[in-house]
Amino acid sequence: MTLFIYNSETAEMVEKVTGGTQEQQMDYASEHYDADDYGWTYSPAFGMSDGLIDTGDAKRTDLSEESA
Repeated sequence: MTLFIYNSETAEMVEKVTGGTQEQQMDYASEHYDADDYGWTYSPAFGMSDGLIDTGDAKRTDLSEESA
């Protein structure tokens, strides 16, 4: 399962979170990003008119590696 965190204003993906449980991923997002400025989704819809934009600069985090 992959959680995509994005800038709410620009729809640009800022981080891709993998590993861990859904609850761990949501906790990570809540701890690291302000919900007023960032959103998160499991369905990024890249390439769609209202989908996220992958600029290639997004951080990659694997929670399974952090807990090892």
